[in-house]
Amino acid sequence: MYRHTIPGGWIQLVEHDLTPCCDDDTYPECSPTRQYVTTLVDALEAGGKNIHVAENLKKYAENAGFINVSEVKMKLPSSHWPKDPHMKDLGKWMTLITESGLEAYALAAMTRATDAKSRDEIRKLVDGVKEDQRRMKTHLYQYQYVHPLTDSTSC
Repeated sequence: MYRHTIPGGWIQLVEHDLTPCCDDDTYPECSPTRQYVTTLVDALEAGGKNIHVAENLKKYAENAGFINVSEVKMKLPSSHWPKDPHMKDLGKWMTLITESGLEAYALAAMTRATDAKSRDEIRKLVDGVKEDQRRMKTHLYQYQYVHPLTDSTSC
């Protein structure tokens, strides 16, 4: 990106962390969501994929030569459980995004992993995650990292 940005040009990077967070005790060890995320992360890492992109975006931009790199770390609820109206709306959008992509994210990685899962096992896991989201008893969120207007001016 740096090579294709004119001096003084700006870029914006946005990425969310894969790891769900929870500030209360509503994310049990036996949760389908926890099982899904653990299985997906293990499969991606076994396949040599870097799952730590979000938290390293600032470093990547600076290493590429960008300056004035800022970072905003925001909580995105994984469903519409928050009471705050704005966060509830964000949660509704995240539910839509997540539910439409859960199976797609999982299929390639989980069916090719060393301890490969069948399509039926993956679908069952995906259905469990969707149920977790709909119940709203699990108060999960993920961090989204936003790097607004990163400057390409030479140092």
